[in-house]
Amino acid sequence: CLSQPIAALFAAQYPQDAEAMAAAFYQRHPTAIRVNPLRTTDEALTQTLQQEGHTVTAGPWPHCLLVMFNGNPAASKAFHAGQFHVQGLASQFAALCCDARPGMRVLDLCAAPGGKSLTIAEQMQNCGELLSGEAMTGRVKLLKQAFDRCGIERAKPYHGDATILNPAFGLGSFDRVLCDVPCSGLGVIGKKPDIREKTLDGIENLLLTQQKILQNGAKYLAPNGRLVYSTCTVNHHENEAQVRQFLQDNQDFYVIAPQITLSGMRVGEYGTLFLPHETSTDGFFAAILERQKNC
Repeated sequence: CLSQPIAALFAAQYPQDAEAMAAAFYQRHPTAIRVNPLRTTDEALTQTLQQEGHTVTAGPWPHCLLVMFNGNPAASKAFHAGQFHVQGLASQFAALCCDARPGMRVLDLCAAPGGKSLTIAEQMQNCGELLSGEAMTGRVKLLKQAFDRCGIERAKPYHGDATILNPAFGLGSFDRVLCDVPCSGLGVIGKKPDIREKTLDGIENLLLTQQKILQNGAKYLAPNGRLVYSTCTVNHHENEAQVRQFLQDNQDFYVIAPQITLSGMRVGEYGTLFLPHETSTDGFFAAILERQKNC
């Protein structure tokens, strides 16, 4: 049962999908995990997890496995050995959209709990520099623990508010910037049932926060860099409308299509939308933004 404001938002923005989408939040799917290629291979981890009694199938892209765990994933010896981390398919998609490569300088402005930073760092093969920011002090320690467990040596977690520009990082110096912004969470209602009681009061302040973070992300970006904006909500105002406004304010940027695909995802003018009943994932949105090369 959804709160009246959320039900009304779904009905207004997705009149043909609202009922199916609401039901899909509560369907159980295999747990998506990300293989750590610094510690193992897809094949070896598959065998290890199967020997532990879990059911494993290949995911939609390399280093992704779908697992029906016989218990808590964190209880696996492979987890403690840093051979994988748990990360939903939509979240993996956003990290992979960064297309991080060895030797790059990368900034993850809102990093905790760290799944996207881990995926990015593993893509970088411990070569380059990754800064992973978090506004809540206690969660910075969690980032450090995750990096240590997975053998990530070139990632630096830090405490910082992504809405406040920090010139000390080096404006215009990052090859990739990920803005996985705070959002209403309307795409993860199944995982966080308390969200369904939300009234959406204060959404205007949240939209301003998202805009500040995205604008700051653009200022950190190098001339030929890539900026990824993502949320775990299906609210158009936090997704496509934010990207549209950003493009109006930054006319040297444009949206590019993702290089990876997932069945059911909707690729639009302002980004890619995941609706749970169509993709069997969390509700999610990601937009890949690049600056025109002659600017």
